Parts: sequence; C-alpha cells; structure tokens
Amino acid sequence: MVTDESTKVDAADAADATIGYIYGYPLVLMDTTRSTMLQRQDLDDPPAYFRNTFTHSTVFPTPSEKDVVRPNLDTLYSNAWLDLKEEPLVLTVPECKPYFMLPMLDAWTNVFCSPGTRTKTLPGDYLIAGPKWKGPKPDGIIAVNNSPTDMAWIIGRIQ
Repeated sequence: MVTDESTKVDAADAADATIGYIYGYPLVLMDTTRSTMLQRQDLDDPPAYFRNTFTHSTVFPTPSEKDVVRPNLDTLYSNAWLDLKEEPLVLTVPECKPYFMLPMLDAWTNVFCSPGTRTKTLPGDYLIAGPKWKGPKPDGIIAVNNSPTDMAWIIGRIQ
C-alpha cells in the first residue's frame, strides 16, 4: 500500500473529529427526521404531521414503516413535533386506563420528561417550555417541563 504524507491524520485531529461526530450526529438525525415527517402532504398514508400538533395512529404499525427504528407492532403511536422558540405549549393529559407514555425528546434525542403510567402522571395540564422561557408556573398547570432545546419531539405510545 502506498502511503502519502498528505493523507495521514493526526491522532488529535481524529479524536476531535470523533467528538464532533458524536456531538453533532443526533442533531442532524433529529432534524432530518423532523423535516421528512413535516414535509408530508398525504393526509392518510403515511399520516401527515404538523408543527405543534399531535398526529395519532389508529392502526398498529407494520414492519414496512420506517419513520423510527423498529416501532413496536402492538403499540399505537402519537407524534408531535414541538417548536418552543416563541412560547411554551400546554399538554393536557387525560385520565387514561391503558398503559401509556409520552416521552419528550430534545434535539439531541435525550428524554427530558416522560409523562405516563410508569411515572404515575396525574391527569391535567402540563407546560412544555423551551430553554429561554422564564416565569412562574401558570395557574392550573400541574408542572413545567423544560426542554433544553427549542425543538422537541413527543413520541406517545399506548397499549
């Protein structure tokens, strides 16, 4: 194999590139997923998605669905892409008997809050706020959930 000095990579540069990839890849993947889902125009199959609005599945996913990696085939999904840049949003959690969860992911794909059966979430109104929102908890709000990023994704599940 012929080695050219101009193609050699310094170990420190390789380490910096690895750290940059680890840091940036989730942001790129999340934004690509969001953009792909929000650009859909077909309101039926697959469902269209709108900013700050839930889209609910009414049938179980099939193995051919590829919006997310391997969705559970015995679970109904609800998705909402949140834009928290201008103002917080209110999430109303109803009384729910079956198992449910509403994990909220920031732009790095970290779950910052996961209302649901497992976390014994009470029915009521919850504020979802972006990183710049400051203020007291509004009247009637059970809790404030602060997203570390202006973009968030709720991937709701019910069984």
